[in-house]
Amino acid sequence: MLFHVAARGKRYVCSSAGRTATPAAVRPSLRLIRTLSIAARRLARAAILALGAAAPAFAVAACPIDTRTAAVGSGTVSYNVAGAGPDVLLLHGLFADKEQWSTLACELAAAGYRAVAPDLPGYGKSTGYALSAYRLDLQVALLEAFAERVGLVDFALAGNSMGGTIAALYARGHPARVRSLAFLGSPLGVVPWHPDLRAAIYRGMNPFIPVDATQLDVELGLLFVKPPKLSEAQKQSLVAPYEAIVGNGLC
Repeated sequence: MLFHVAARGKRYVCSSAGRTATPAAVRPSLRLIRTLSIAARRLARAAILALGAAAPAFAVAACPIDTRTAAVGSGTVSYNVAGAGPDVLLLHGLFADKEQWSTLACELAAAGYRAVAPDLPGYGKSTGYALSAYRLDLQVALLEAFAERVGLVDFALAGNSMGGTIAALYARGHPARVRSLAFLGSPLGVVPWHPDLRAAIYRGMNPFIPVDATQLDVELGLLFVKPPKLSEAQKQSLVAPYEAIVGNGLC
């Protein structure tokens, strides 16, 4: 598995075996990896350990994890906190929840950091959000509201899968807040996005949760080499539940 870390304007790619990956697009050396900030290096090391990588073995006992809630937007975000020190914000993937980070959160706590892992709006135990909240641009906006609410000012940001996409969009819009950025098994990697996927994400669309017939066409085009042919009636039937909620023109 690859994970990716960006810090101080540089980008690094490592494998879960603890060795530098060297695809044609990005070829950092081990010497360059060592120039990462201390926070980014520790985050990368903790990520390797949490993913079961071959790294120097040491045991970290399960740590105290405090589950809290915060009123954010129209709903309530449930989030976990572990440790004390510089903040590291962890974003889970599609259909996942904050508990996927528990092992890594304890590794970070042991290394002297405070890990904060929310259930993203619409996932896990975060409640009170309409289906429109699944839009990526709204996830970013709600993440900023969450950061404000819980006092996250300057932090390292890491995301897995969909969380990596949200992390990238958040860092793009709020660079002053993000001390370093890490992608763990996320869609953002060493090869460029497909232009259609990039365009959809930057429009704020979640490619896997289409909310109208046009977005359904985009999703099918991304998933299939030869997309199935659906009638307009079939498309409308598939997206009708979403359109009923987001029919105010926001999506």
